[in-house]
Amino acid sequence: MKVISKKSSKKLLKGGEYIADSFNNTTVGQRWTINRIKIKGFGNYLCRDFTDVDGKPLPQINYVNQESVSNVVERFNCEDLKVGDIVVCNVDSYKYLLKGAKYRVSKIIESSSWNAMINLEGYGRSIRFTNWSFRRLTIQEIREIALSSIFDTPEKFSVDFVRKFEKENNQVKILVETIAKSIIDPYRHQLDVVDWGIAKNKTQSLKKSDFENILQLPLSEVLKMYENSLK
Repeated sequence: MKVISKKSSKKLLKGGEYIADSFNNTTVGQRWTINRIKIKGFGNYLCRDFTDVDGKPLPQINYVNQESVSNVVERFNCEDLKVGDIVVCNVDSYKYLLKGAKYRVSKIIESSSWNAMINLEGYGRSIRFTNWSFRRLTIQEIREIALSSIFDTPEKFSVDFVRKFEKENNQVKILVETIAKSIIDPYRHQLDVVDWGIAKNKTQSLKKSDFENILQLPLSEVLKMYENSLK
């Protein structure tokens, strides 16, 4: 369900249209959910600060976006993890693992219900598997992989030892955000903007040469490239 914000905040814009993952605009339910709305990608707020797209108050119901529910992956007991399982990386904090990419488990060193030490195919270093850093495949993803292995070229699930930056689909976004964060960082010391950005963004293994093209462009063109990269 789409809703309209009645006021601006640190994250929201007055009059902005947002997607509600859920809201409880009733007096029934758990105390911390009553009269609260969860905005997709932005967090939780008071129902009274939103209207529907027609400007009317939110209906007095307990609403759940079924599309959001279908995308939720339930907590996985790590002791059920098996060699040969394919898992998806949830985070962007690894040097060679891509967020959203699929990898095959090649070894399980130890495990408990909450975490496991594993090796991934093609990568000898052990990695801690948790429900925060990885997830198991959804039923739909398992079906797609099975069909792909029959009708298309089988998908590769090994770790590639190349710079993560070279495998990124949106390199412009990474470069511009790296520079922007470096500009406003008060602890840059004597390093220039690019050198400090490279030093802070270690997982991408960036080089100065990666920035050459955008540094030669006017700021207006760089901003336009960045906005287009988000579409």
